[in-house]
Amino acid sequence: MIYDYLFERVKKRVLRKLKALNVSDPVHFVHSLADEIGSNRTALYKSQFGQYFTPKNLTDYILENGVINFPPKSFLDPAAGVGNLLVSLIVFCVEKFPDFYNGRTITATAYEIDETLKNPLTESLVILKDYLKKKYNCNLEFYVFI
Repeated sequence: MIYDYLFERVKKRVLRKLKALNVSDPVHFVHSLADEIGSNRTALYKSQFGQYFTPKNLTDYILENGVINFPPKSFLDPAAGVGNLLVSLIVFCVEKFPDFYNGRTITATAYEIDETLKNPLTESLVILKDYLKKKYNCNLEFYVFI
């Protein structure tokens, strides 16, 4: 479909930008992806789907000021978009509790109503999965529902 082609173009731009900045973590990827996609959507389109692509500074603020006293084994995002909050939260928790997650499997479930975000959301979670395995010896099983 046309949005698959458009997503591939956006993904290439994002990856080039991150490579130029020498950044390879999934949090920067997903937020750069959200910035690219969000900036190309009209206000009407966003309002039809109730979309708000949470900026990185707000995500960071939420995570730094929230209280997470124990490491969750599963995560649910009922309005995932491209996965900004979900990816950021999982990375935050794994960095906060690395010993707990070492060798474990995390389950992430993401719901989204906009079909055009299925590929970007899935790609964000695939990149997260690879990152967690390499850096933290942690597995990620994820489910995306559109």
